[in-house]
Amino acid sequence: MKKSVIIVIALIYVAAIALVSFIGLNPKIYNQNVYVEGITISSDRIIEKYQGEDAIYFINEFNADGTRTVKLDCEVTPDNATNKKINYVLEKNNTFATVDENGCITITGPGTRVFPIFIASAENPTISRKIMIWAIDTSDFE
Repeated sequence: MKKSVIIVIALIYVAAIALVSFIGLNPKIYNQNVYVEGITISSDRIIEKYQGEDAIYFINEFNADGTRTVKLDCEVTPDNATNKKINYVLEKNNTFATVDENGCITITGPGTRVFPIFIASAENPTISRKIMIWAIDTSDFE
């Protein structure tokens, strides 16, 4: 009887080794955070370079209500980042423009306006971009 118990234990041991080698020991990790590494920006307008900075230009382009608008579409990299939220921030003293949480910038009233908008990862604000907005009203120069 002792011999049969030893044989059964040996068979279970060999089966366990074969099962582990077949399935593997790769544990599945759940709730692993993937951090934002960069931000890419596109727009319904052309993003140009001016003195090494990204810039968007309007020249005498007003909506029917007298405002000017531009939509920024931002994506984070990598695509599987855990927190993809983006913050859009205007300077504190900017009283002529607003930006919503979807990146839609509205410039109110006539006149030439030049200002930056800062786009940053909500998870890590050090990962950010800046775009200069140039809303030019040529009637200011007549």
